[in-house]
Amino acid sequence: MQPFDVIIFTVVLTAVILACGQTVLLKLSKKADEVPLINKIIGMLGLGAAGFALFVSPVVLGEQKGVVLMLLVLAIVAATALAGKIKKSRQPQPEKEPIPERAISSHEPDPKVAWCGHCRAHTIAGQTTATHRNEHGAVTSSYPVACCGHCQARMLWNVPSDIRQAKNWTVGCATVVGLITAASFILGALWNNVFGLLTGTFAAALFVVVLGFLIWFLFLRWQWRKWLSQQPRPFSIDRTREPV
Repeated sequence: MQPFDVIIFTVVLTAVILACGQTVLLKLSKKADEVPLINKIIGMLGLGAAGFALFVSPVVLGEQKGVVLMLLVLAIVAATALAGKIKKSRQPQPEKEPIPERAISSHEPDPKVAWCGHCRAHTIAGQTTATHRNEHGAVTSSYPVACCGHCQARMLWNVPSDIRQAKNWTVGCATVVGLITAASFILGALWNNVFGLLTGTFAAALFVVVLGFLIWFLFLRWQWRKWLSQQPRPFSIDRTREPV
């Protein structure tokens, strides 16, 4: 890379890392008036650097270097989000009210029974309503979706065995898309092939989406495996000894 490119990469990645790092390492208030000025500046610089990487870098650095910078920034943001979730889960949690028996579907760990990451228990199915709104805030459509019958959580309520299968499929998909991305960029760089560069760009965008799903499935698997390890052994149900 040219010195100019190195400077841009260094400045953008440093700004993003500092902004993301302070959200994980520091206990900043959610009220804007209580956040120190220096932290506000770091946050705005990080936001601006991320915006530059996502929307402007391909024009300034070229498609290939711009995509690389975008992927690095997205990886930092994803790692920060995951680190925040892990840090929050390790903090002392306030005492929760016991889950009523009518909301529990199984007291023994069973990967084939729906489990709620918020309740930390096998809970029965509930139903909530998802709505879509237009730019004016008016509801345009609504439909029922399944959720935890106790806390109404949607994203954390899942069947562990289904999440394991989804994770395995996503790993395979990410591997294939990653290889296509690398091969396309190598083809475009070595032979100056425009089709290869375009294919690599679209494949890289798809890889980012697949990577996001993979990170989410890994987080759900981590929640389940952590809870499973805290249960009394030996389990009375052998099928809880599922592979990672």
